[in-house]
Amino acid sequence: MVKPMAIQMPANKTKQALRQGKVVVGASMASSSSLMAELLGLQGFDFLVVDLQHSESNINDIQRLVHATMAGGATPIVRVAGNDSILIQRCLDLGAYGVIVPYVNSAEEARAVVRAAKYPPLGQRSWGPVRGAFYGASDYFQRANDELLVVVMLETKRAADDAGQILAIDGIDGCIIGPNDLAVSYGHPSGLPPVV
Repeated sequence: MVKPMAIQMPANKTKQALRQGKVVVGASMASSSSLMAELLGLQGFDFLVVDLQHSESNINDIQRLVHATMAGGATPIVRVAGNDSILIQRCLDLGAYGVIVPYVNSAEEARAVVRAAKYPPLGQRSWGPVRGAFYGASDYFQRANDELLVVVMLETKRAADDAGQILAIDGIDGCIIGPNDLAVSYGHPSGLPPVV
């Protein structure tokens, strides 16, 4: 029988800095290269976004990309491909310190994100943190709801109109504006290369 490690879950330095009103700087990675993830982490970024929405990466890449990002010293955050409860939970179980969920258009969709990302009583995340247990060990369940960063993307006119209600949902830490899709939703496609 393997004994739980008597260590505490490391603090989410990016989330702590945001709570203190500090500026954090990160990068987004479309590559599935763990060497690139570690190299970007070593550049001094506060966080690195591993992108599952518009990149070559898939769920099978997450564990090694999260590990490489942490080895480089950055906070690993995964932009999932959509508001999918199972995908959100799996990325967190594999060690992501946060998720970015695209195309959140309403308070109800934001509540679904929280249900997937947070353990009871705030959410309905299923217990089974896999890699999260390696470094969270004895207190991962107690601290995960507070340490993990949950960010939604506002990318449509509807989301912009309902931004106040979306961001008022307990468990949502912040938002990112998706400028390209937002422009398209207003009928103004930019014609420029996509920003990811």
